[in-house]
Amino acid sequence: MLKIILYGGVDIREYRCRRTVNIEAAKRILRTLYKKDYIGAKHTSPVNTLKALQKHERGEGEKTLKQLKTLGYVIFHPTGYGTQISLNKKHIKEIEDFIDTP
Repeated sequence: MLKIILYGGVDIREYRCRRTVNIEAAKRILRTLYKKDYIGAKHTSPVNTLKALQKHERGEGEKTLKQLKTLGYVIFHPTGYGTQISLNKKHIKEIEDFIDTP
């Protein structure tokens, strides 16, 4: 079983049990940002990223996005035209492994 190591050596599946991270929404959000190469300084609006989810899942997607920020996978960039997001390039290998797991 592939383990995704996070801050303090926590597996994301263990984190899910304690804090209820929506794994499917997290994969979809991370896959969208990775596929469109929003890594580091290249960023996009969170609204555009949440469009990858179905309409009834977008409320849960916003919570998942905040939890991904807490885990360090997503970086929030404050700009003059609103908050933007991108992937944390320090965790790209972990994100790739997480996206590829079934």
